[in-house]
Amino acid sequence: TWSRRARPPAHPSPRARSPPLAACPLYSPPLSSDKASSHFPALRKATEVPYDEMIFFDDCGWGDHCGKVERQCPGVVTMRTPDGLQFHEFEACLAKFAATKK
Repeated sequence: TWSRRARPPAHPSPRARSPPLAACPLYSPPLSSDKASSHFPALRKATEVPYDEMIFFDDCGWGDHCGKVERQCPGVVTMRTPDGLQFHEFEACLAKFAATKK
């Protein structure tokens, strides 16, 4: 898909002292479907990237993972993508992220 071709290598924030995510093994309890309580805390701990430097795209059609992440991981910018990540959603989320930096 276009998103896989366009995606740059996953590198943490310049403030992080961790290697690129592709080379960073995440040690955590088994990850659950509750992204807010498992994935994001594990990512923050492993990479030292703060929540306000993270973006979350969610294609789940039956639950509100974006709402949970926003409530439990303040600062993460989220975007629902019920039909898979579409280019307009990608652009909208980047604009939403940029707006938080002003």
